[in-house]
Amino acid sequence: LKAIYEVARRQYPDVRYVVDTSKSISNLDAIARMPGIELSVIHLVRNGTSVAGSYKKRGGRALYGMATWSIGNLFIQLYIRRLKLRAIRVDYRSLCVGDPPTYRAINEFLGTDLDVTQAAERISGTRFHIVSGNGKVRRSEWNFQGVRYSESPFEASSLERWIADAVIEPLNRRFGATSR
Repeated sequence: LKAIYEVARRQYPDVRYVVDTSKSISNLDAIARMPGIELSVIHLVRNGTSVAGSYKKRGGRALYGMATWSIGNLFIQLYIRRLKLRAIRVDYRSLCVGDPPTYRAINEFLGTDLDVTQAAERISGTRFHIVSGNGKVRRSEWNFQGVRYSESPFEASSLERWIADAVIEPLNRRFGATSR
């Protein structure tokens, strides 16, 4: 990670922002510890039941999806608070559909004036877009298709529905995720 930032800085010394879209708290920790980096965190939160639906759709377990979603968001929240990082929480669906108040909030937070079209164009034009995550949906700079959102219906068993109603929906509200 440090080497990537050093190469990017050398080749593009006038760049104001570098966007790391990883979901990893270890990447966040590595960036937070790098000297000379002013870190601003956009904590992007997807609806927890949509995450469970996505896990099920790909042959996984909904309860596992809900657990990893809950734990991951809680740890990120605690980490941001512990390190007193400058941060904003953004609803995933609102970002993807281009919700004007969401983009206004991000622009105010970062001191920028970007819209969803500009963001997609800039990502597709970068040489340093590093892609990780689910290999089935992964994109790189040469085939980036923009920010998009699709529903992942949650067809739940009675236990999954009970956990979603009792635990995930309150956490959705706490994290600011839009319900479907």
